Amino acid sequence: MNDRPARRPALVGARTQLSEDVAGRVREQILTGVIEPGSYVRIAHLSTQLQVSATPVREGLLILTGEGFLSLVPRHGFRVNPITSRDVADMYRMQAEMAALLAERAVATITEADIEELKDLQAEIEKAWDDRDRQRLQRLNHAWHRHINLAADSHRLAWLLAQTTRFSPWQLFDSVPGWPQASASDHRAILAAMRAQDGPAAAAAMYSHIAHAGALVLDMMDQQQ
Repeated sequence: MNDRPARRPALVGARTQLSEDVAGRVREQILTGVIEPGSYVRIAHLSTQLQVSATPVREGLLILTGEGFLSLVPRHGFRVNPITSRDVADMYRMQAEMAALLAERAVATITEADIEELKDLQAEIEKAWDDRDRQRLQRLNHAWHRHINLAADSHRLAWLLAQTTRFSPWQLFDSVPGWPQASASDHRAILAAMRAQDGPAAAAAMYSHIAHAGALVLDMMDQQQ
């Protein structure tokens, strides 16, 4: 009988998490323009930069290849694919559809305490914007939307929405002209619909909010071209 501890699954799990962390770091650099389209991502360079061994780096880059961010070019390595306006428009449209459905469902279950929590989070979002605290701003905005998505009690739909948000430049939240200000006014409309227990109005307000964010990002992309 073999009494040795079954360590391999734990190691594989840890390596998988490390690969996903690498993919997340590189994905953010691509979305924010730190790594430019057409350039090559080198495993050795990333391994040194991130202080991670070559294996999880390569696995992380393969994740991004599957997502379409990179192409594996034989004898050259991983090349960064361009992100087109159509890509961004498609992603925001998908997000808007799912977020709107989650908002409508949340109306049936959200409590007054939840709404007060959302109001408090929104006040903190606006203060973080005034303070130009980028990290806090992103964290609070994520928490605001997550609160609604959890209230909807539709875990698979919320999971699907979370997958699509990885393809959007949320890291640019505070640098897209008009985005933080839009969140302030758009969030209030969503909250008003929820307080009135009007599901269709909440869905419409959420759809408009996400579509508004997408339009602002597309405007910025057009200006940069």
